[in-house]
Amino acid sequence: MALHTAKGIFPISRYTSSLVEAQGVDKSRIQIITLGVDIKRFKPAKINQRGTVQIQLLTVARLDLHKGHDRVLEALTILKRQGVKPQYIIVGEGDEEYRLRRMVRNLGLGHQVKFAGFIPASRLPDMYASSDIFIMASREIPGRLDLVEGFGLSLLEASASGLPVVAGRSGGVADAVRDGETGLLVNPDSPEDIARALRVLFSDTDFAQKLGAEGRRWTETQMSWDHVARRLCSTMQRLIGLESVNKY
Repeated sequence: MALHTAKGIFPISRYTSSLVEAQGVDKSRIQIITLGVDIKRFKPAKINQRGTVQIQLLTVARLDLHKGHDRVLEALTILKRQGVKPQYIIVGEGDEEYRLRRMVRNLGLGHQVKFAGFIPASRLPDMYASSDIFIMASREIPGRLDLVEGFGLSLLEASASGLPVVAGRSGGVADAVRDGETGLLVNPDSPEDIARALRVLFSDTDFAQKLGAEGRRWTETQMSWDHVARRLCSTMQRLIGLESVNKY
C-alpha cells in the first residue's frame, strides 16, 4: 500500500529498484538514489602510511553468511598454494564468527588472518587508509531476501579511501563498484575467481592504483553526500513540485 500511494520511491540501487518494480509500481515514480559517502572523512592515505612488504586486504562488514568472508578465506588458500600470502583483516562482528575462526584454523591461515572485531566509527577511516585492497565477496542466498547486498556502503567508503575494490557480483553491488574502473566484480560463489582477481591486483600494481584513483575521483565528483542530496532534492521537486526542496 505504501509503495502504490507514494508519489516518489527512491531505491538505492538497480537491484532494489527491480524489487519495487516487481510490486507493479509505475516506473515514472521510481528514481534510483544511491547511498553516498563522506569524502572528507574517508580519504586516501598519505604515501608514507603504506608501503609494507605484506599486502593487506580488508573487509568491513557484519559477519553474516552472505558477506562472503568464507569464500575469501578459500581464495586465500588457493593463493597460499601459489606462494602468495597477503594479510587479511576482518572488521566486524556477527553470527558467522565461530565458523569463520574454525575455517581459519582448518585452512592453516592463522598467520594471515586477523579478526579485528568491532571498530568504532571514528577509527574506520584509519582502517581503510592502512590497507591496500578492499574485498567483500557478497553473494545472494536463495530464498533469503534479507541476506543480500542492497548496495554496499563499505565498498564506496573504500573507493573514497583510494583503495581498489574486489566485490561479489550480486544484489546492488554493481552500483557501488564500477567493474574495471573502480574495482573488479567477481563470481562470489567461486574462490577461484576471487583469487584470480586478487592476483591481477597483486601483479599489476599500476592497474590497482589506477582503480583506487578512479574510485576516489568518482566519489568526489558524483558519489559524495552533497551530490546525492542534490539528486534527491531535484527528483523530489520534479515529482511533487516543491520548490523549497531544491534550496539545499
